[in-house]
Amino acid sequence: MKQFFLFCVFLITGFFIYIELAEFDTKETIVAVVDTGIDASHPMLEGRVENGYDFYNWDLDPMDDHGHGTHVASIIHSVAPHAVLLPVKTLGENGKGVGTSFLGIFYSVVKGADIVNLSISEVENPLTSWVIRFGERKGVVFVGASGNDGLTNRISFPARLDEVIAIGGYNTYSDHLYENGNRSPDLDFLAPGVLIEGASPGGEVVRKTGTSFAAGSVSGMLAYFKEIQPKMTTDDARLLLRLTSFYEKDGYRVLELDRFLATQ
Repeated sequence: MKQFFLFCVFLITGFFIYIELAEFDTKETIVAVVDTGIDASHPMLEGRVENGYDFYNWDLDPMDDHGHGTHVASIIHSVAPHAVLLPVKTLGENGKGVGTSFLGIFYSVVKGADIVNLSISEVENPLTSWVIRFGERKGVVFVGASGNDGLTNRISFPARLDEVIAIGGYNTYSDHLYENGNRSPDLDFLAPGVLIEGASPGGEVVRKTGTSFAAGSVSGMLAYFKEIQPKMTTDDARLLLRLTSFYEKDGYRVLELDRFLATQ
């Protein structure tokens, strides 16, 4: 029994040493979408979605049976059309998960993701915190949605982690912060999040509202920056976004997606 225990200790220690020393970066710019999956057959996304994994049903088919992930993915693609989308399904058809998001994030990192979009909200989990810190050490940039609970002093987890760039929603129609978007001093930027057009499973195109879609546009912007600056870190990403935002609204820097796209 003692020998078996020591073997397990050496095995686990060796695993952690390996992942800390390993390099997972690839030549392509990869954006992982940790969400409800992606409908890779949608005309807006066809040819830009690589094989991913379903951590909700534990299979190789991360098909979107909800619609949220496909919508987010199409927004990312509209901003960074040359980026590869990695579907990582951790949420089911009801939009809820089973506690496997930390595995999905770890999978994203070892698959070579440059940007990981986290338009999700969950109970604070030390495993999720650890794997995000691990990913940042590997040069991965994380973008999180602040959540849609209307909170004025707290944003969702994992967006509120220091290693995650937290994005709130901006209402371009009222020229104010999206009223149901969570906010706090942890919020980094605002981006358009009201009635945002995107893909829906089955080939449809719909408009949806929420901080998830604001985060998707920022992940797309960072994927574009990553192609220009391959060694971009989280600090670099925050600086580039700050240089791209030209004014403040309700105390937060606003990222104007239309102006950004017009200059590309």
